[in-house]
Amino acid sequence: MLIVERGIDEALIVDEVIVRVVSVEGREVRLAVASPDGQPRYREVVLQIPAESSEEPVPIESATRD
Repeated sequence: MLIVERGIDEALIVDEVIVRVVSVEGREVRLAVASPDGQPRYREVVLQIPAESSEEPVPIESATRD
């Protein structure tokens, strides 16, 4: 895992995805994410919600977009 420090209005670019720090208030950080159209974007917490048919969380590695 890569850990980087960015200030407000600074960005991290990975391939075609740009993640920019919008604001920092206390322990809360707001990010803006720009990626090409058609490329899925997921929040980790959404991928860990158990599927209705099972009690097991959906692993991030197996999450796909239809």
